[in-house]
Amino acid sequence: MVSDILDVTAYDANSVWAVGREGTLLKTTDGGATWLQVFTGLSEDLQGISAIDKNTIWAVGSDNVLRTTNAGLYWSVTCPANPVYFLDISAVDASTAWIVGYDGGIFKTTNGGLTWTNQSVGGTSPLSSVSAVDKNVAWACGGFEQPAAGLMYKTTDGGASWTNQNTDLYEWIFDVKAQATSGQGKQAPLA
Repeated sequence: MVSDILDVTAYDANSVWAVGREGTLLKTTDGGATWLQVFTGLSEDLQGISAIDKNTIWAVGSDNVLRTTNAGLYWSVTCPANPVYFLDISAVDASTAWIVGYDGGIFKTTNGGLTWTNQSVGGTSPLSSVSAVDKNVAWACGGFEQPAAGLMYKTTDGGASWTNQNTDLYEWIFDVKAQATSGQGKQAPLA
């Protein structure tokens, strides 16, 4: 049974992956003409997904991280020590990924998920989205519920430090997508 879809990622026009509630994971290799349900063995909600190439895909559930390097035939499952409820993942290659979640949780791996470094910004507010430009630059966002306020953080040193971007927004920021600007070496989040 396919449940609500919570996130989608595409490597190219034909290779698309989707995740959702109750362990739902779908893939298409023909641009969406047909979809295959992929078995992961998990029943938890899968919140986020990030494709590096046609074979390497990362996904995050409420308390697990999944990774495949063979287009979904086999999935390894890992979890950082002291996990929070995870909401999103952004991977830059087969070894490096960031995940975010509740309680200002930010975790990074540089060895394919074997170990995770806690880079959390603290507090009790959830971070709902993360977008990595490369191994050093990433953005994360989320917000407070009461009083309502948007949060945006940026790292330029691989997560050794995260800087609050002081958005002055009085609404939650649900999603961030960042990319390097051509030839400028500067990165900015895309709304």
